[in-house]
Amino acid sequence: MKRNLKYVLSAVFLLWLVYACRKDERIPETRLPEDVAEMAKWYGRQLLPNDNPQAFANMNKPDWNGTVVKKKGDSTLYTTLILTDAKSTRELQVTYYDGSYIGLVRQYEYVRKDSIAVGTFTINGRMLDIGYFDESNKYTLKAVTGKRNIVLMGTELPVVDVYPPGTGGTGTGGTGTGGTGTGGTGTPPTGTFPIGTGGSVGPSSFNSSNLVNTLGNKPLKEFRDKCTGLQFMWNNYPNNETFGYLTADNQLIMTDVLALDGGQASGTYKYVNPDGTTSYYFTYPDTQGAPAGTYTGIIHSAGKYFIPITASIHTHTPCRQDGTNGVSHNVGADDKAFATSAPGLKHWVIGCGAIGQFNSTSTNFFNILVGDLSTNCSKIN
Repeated sequence: MKRNLKYVLSAVFLLWLVYACRKDERIPETRLPEDVAEMAKWYGRQLLPNDNPQAFANMNKPDWNGTVVKKKGDSTLYTTLILTDAKSTRELQVTYYDGSYIGLVRQYEYVRKDSIAVGTFTINGRMLDIGYFDESNKYTLKAVTGKRNIVLMGTELPVVDVYPPGTGGTGTGGTGTGGTGTGGTGTPPTGTFPIGTGGSVGPSSFNSSNLVNTLGNKPLKEFRDKCTGLQFMWNNYPNNETFGYLTADNQLIMTDVLALDGGQASGTYKYVNPDGTTSYYFTYPDTQGAPAGTYTGIIHSAGKYFIPITASIHTHTPCRQDGTNGVSHNVGADDKAFATSAPGLKHWVIGCGAIGQFNSTSTNFFNILVGDLSTNCSKIN
């Protein structure tokens, strides 16, 4: 009897082993491709804590397994469905280039059964622009928010204008190396519409009287990651003042290399919108070629490129020689004059182990932060 029981138990154990092995075969572990997993980790690091369940980022549930991956030259574009309901669809669009990520969110919303509105946001929900598709499925930019801090709560896009009829779009997410996309049949086109190629907001002609200084040239350097750009400006020109701008979508363009003791920057264009607000652009002739990067709200009109900007940035290199930190003295006459001519921009200076801000009304620099530029660069906005 005991011997028979031993055989029975042994048989049961062997059956269990076979079942366990077959179970592992039937339910393989799901793993994301390495590049998608790294992008997902980067996305997680960008999220700001917020206890409100209606907060923009809290409502987004990325479908990483459905991420569509497209490669173009040295760039890789990741498109991930992060929210969908009866009326709207949100996509996370992240570009990887030269070791850095830059991401934004686009929300497509059916305003009427034949119209699509499109809002562009930062990852945490600050609105960058809004536009629509017309009856021929052509995208038109309606408004650029610029420095206005509009943060979306919930999923309802703000009303900007009456949107004309549109085709409704039938984009199908497609297939990439990250898996089969779920942009979805019946949703607006997925990551294919042009930005800033027309629209009723922003300059449609060029007026030299709107230039704060002189007409600019094509940016010398463009950086998707502003910290990389700021450190490049400081580290590579020890005997020159360098000048650049922070764009509306938080990228950096370096535009001028000046003498050690400074000089005049270029390309700052001031435009008064129909609603009375003022927008600023970096402007240069299109004969020099399109910018290398893609910028939210960029306008190509009247033989010029207009890149939306929110802040000016320049280096105070003499501090390398005079022993100061570059922002401890009074604001110079040239800096104050520039701030007076462009009061709607923020103005920053990079010094020796310190950064600071200035404007047209204060004699001293303010918002001074002491420490390594690699640590403080993210505070420049």
